Amino acid sequence: MREIVEGLSPGGLALMINPQWQPGNLVNDFGIGPWRRRSEDFVASFEEVYILKQMRIAGDNVRCATVCTKHATAGTACLVCSTT
Repeated sequence: MREIVEGLSPGGLALMINPQWQPGNLVNDFGIGPWRRRSEDFVASFEEVYILKQMRIAGDNVRCATVCTKHATAGTACLVCSTT
């Protein structure tokens, strides 16, 4: 992905759709040490447009969609799908 972004012409557009990494663990999808920092800095250079997250809470499937603007979160809507 880094090579694609570095190869763009000035003002070019790169989209990262549906990344599956999970932050927060000691050894996470970004590696450890300086490699982790380099990867996190690269990902931080992208602008979030929307976030869709699926979780299980008390046996129910919950999907939350968050719309992001340049400076703040515009809103979140959650859909609860009961399995019973």
